[in-house]
Amino acid sequence: MTRRRKNFRPEDRRNQIFDCAQQLFQTKGYSRTSINDIMNIAGVSKGAFYHHFDSKEAMVDGLLRRYADQIRGAYDAVLETQGLSALDRYKLHLQILRDRQALAEPQSMMLIIASLLNEEDSGFQDRLMEEIVAAVVPVFAEVLRLGIEDGVFLIDDPVTAAPLIVRIANQHRYVLKTAFGIKSAEDQKAVVKKIEDSLKMQGLAIDRLLGIPDGTTQLRHVNYASDFVANLHAK
Repeated sequence: MTRRRKNFRPEDRRNQIFDCAQQLFQTKGYSRTSINDIMNIAGVSKGAFYHHFDSKEAMVDGLLRRYADQIRGAYDAVLETQGLSALDRYKLHLQILRDRQALAEPQSMMLIIASLLNEEDSGFQDRLMEEIVAAVVPVFAEVLRLGIEDGVFLIDDPVTAAPLIVRIANQHRYVLKTAFGIKSAEDQKAVVKKIEDSLKMQGLAIDRLLGIPDGTTQLRHVNYASDFVANLHAK
């Protein structure tokens, strides 16, 4: 009896490679994961891999774009939910951000993003940041516009403010990088505090830029810093 070969649509095969690469980045880190590692766990040949991607970097660019598309899909609810005040819509935007970054999320991108940020390739880090900005800014600019119309936000130009605020909201990535390589429990505790302090200051800066009460902008869930450091060193 002839065994029928399972056929994959091109997008299914790409997603299979993305999922396997994502798993390896979480367990081994970006720099220690080779194309051969990805091919082996995905069960694809070298020809199949290079049919979809020119290089490891091109594959990761595609993975980040997929993540950006997922973010855009999640943020659709911000504008589609009816009956919200402008401030409640802003808070919903933040809640979705916190939910997307939760370490409990299946196949979380948090450690992958942190691993990429730990790489020495600053150009690649810049591309990562631009993918995040491109995913978040369009919806966020509309959230700000609605808030300006309702007199909630004390800014004039949502299109200019949106990417600026998104970049402020991600400034703690520089502190996240200091969590790599630390060994002692005392050092881990110190890094957790640095991350928490950075997030608090970022939120405060955004609150004052928008002219809303201090403490309104909670960028990450309450255990984000401790969960990040604990999971990073549990790899």
